[in-house]
Formats: sequence, C-alpha cells, structure tokens
Amino acid sequence: MNLTRKRLRRLIQEALDRIPILKPVTRQELDQIRAQSRSRAGIGTEFKDKLQGLESTGQPEFINQARGLAKTLGSDQGEISATEEDNFFRAQTMHEMIAIFEPIFGQAVYSIGPKLLKKIYKSTKFPSGYEVWIYDMVTGQEQPDEEPKDVVLEKLKKGDYVIYSFGTVRYAKEDNITNQDFTNLQNGLKRNLPLPPDYYIFKMLTKLRPDLDVWSAN
Repeated sequence: MNLTRKRLRRLIQEALDRIPILKPVTRQELDQIRAQSRSRAGIGTEFKDKLQGLESTGQPEFINQARGLAKTLGSDQGEISATEEDNFFRAQTMHEMIAIFEPIFGQAVYSIGPKLLKKIYKSTKFPSGYEVWIYDMVTGQEQPDEEPKDVVLEKLKKGDYVIYSFGTVRYAKEDNITNQDFTNLQNGLKRNLPLPPDYYIFKMLTKLRPDLDVWSAN
C-alpha cells in the first residue's frame, strides 16, 4: 500500500485517537498500555492471562477477539484490531523516516515501504565501513573508486554508471541491504522520479554516510 501524505496523517491521527500517547512507542510499550488499562477496568488476573493467550497466538482473528472482549469489560486504551495496530506502527515508522528521506527523494518517499526505509537508515548507523559498488555501463573499464564523489554522481545522473550494490561490511546478513531490498528501492524511485534511481540513491548514501567508500564493480 502506497502512503500519500494525506493518508499518513489520517493513519497517525486514527491511531492516536485510540492510543493517547505523546511520543513514538514500541509494541512492548503498547502492550503495557493495554495491561494497565485492563487493570484499571478491574479485569482479573486469570481472565487477563486468557486474553494474553489469545494475543500470543499472533493470529489476527484471535487478537481481535481478545481486544473486543477487553473492550466489553471496560478497557479503553490500546484495544485496537491487529490491522489497526500494524497500520499505526507502519505510519509511525513512516513519520520518523520522512524527515530524513523526503529532502532527498521528495514525494517518491511515499512509494517506498517504511520498513525498507528504516532498514536502510539503520544500516548507515553501524560503525563498520559502508560501501557502494559502481559499474561503468559505457566502457566497462573506468575506475569509479578513483574519481571524486561528485564526478560519480554526475555519471550516475546521465546513466553512464549504475550502482551494483551498497551496504555495511562485517555485519550480520539480516542487518544488511539485500538484492531484493535494493531492487524495491530502485523500482519505487524509478516510478516517481525523472532521473535514474541510482542517482538519488547515491545522493542519499553520501548524505547519510559522508565516509562512504566507493568501489569499482568492473
């Protein structure tokens, strides 16, 4: 689902109407909000355990059943459906990422999944070296790693160079950017921006990681 600015604001507001909080929360904190609300409603320990048992299955129908029962018993905070909860955290993540990525990607940021944006941002925060591999599409013989970054950027802009891969080094595979992540990012930018997507990706990388190492993929 692509998020427009209007839809993002509506999702956040709908969620905040149900969960009266003033700052971003984790799922664990939301669980605490529900637990406190159920205690204030006078729901006993045995029944609370049964509700938690339904929720721990991870199945939306059981989660929704537990939240519905809790609401009928007087709990009024955090008792949202599984879908509403997922939408809330998706919107919250997107809201956090917009300030970082919108200046680079513009409105195209709304066509990129918030989980992917957060994964990219998280990957740039590791202290390990950060690399981008560049391929020369014209001659196949140039050495982008020997060129200034602004020269590489201009050649990416013209389509003479393309990015082969990018990410951290010496970190667990799940913390890095996969080939599918890279493809999803390229496709999201390609559909919504006039220049080659790798041009914007390189701008993003140099902004988030000024110490970026450029390597030749030739």
